[in-house]
Amino acid sequence: HIACLLQESETISRESLDCQIEDMNVRLANQKDFLRHTFENFIRELVPREALADMSRHYADQTEELELRLEKLRRKRAEESEVLKNLERFFNALAGYEEITELTPEILCDLVDKIEVHEGIKIKGSREKISQVDIYYVGAGKLKD
Repeated sequence: HIACLLQESETISRESLDCQIEDMNVRLANQKDFLRHTFENFIRELVPREALADMSRHYADQTEELELRLEKLRRKRAEESEVLKNLERFFNALAGYEEITELTPEILCDLVDKIEVHEGIKIKGSREKISQVDIYYVGAGKLKD
């Protein structure tokens, strides 16, 4: 059930990002066409030199901004896709275990990528130490405290 919800969420998110990316690509193409058309009119002496310079600066700035936003959207889409793939791996690994009553080496291998045990901190007035333990799960990484 969770895998289905993740898949639906991934589809909606991917479609939304794809639409935004497509819109940015169209806007960039339109700006380039407008600049080309304006330059052609300048050559035909229909657009004054100052107007061409102003429009060129304005559209160059807009183009740079759009390209930066487009790159951010592409990175965000790639990151979301990676997170969802990892979560899917984790839920697929969990699917084989309906009810865990005993932690076996097999379960650890299937569900845990690694376990980090940090250096122990001595407790005042005691001979004991406390160590932080970080568990990195397959596909999910380290869960937040």
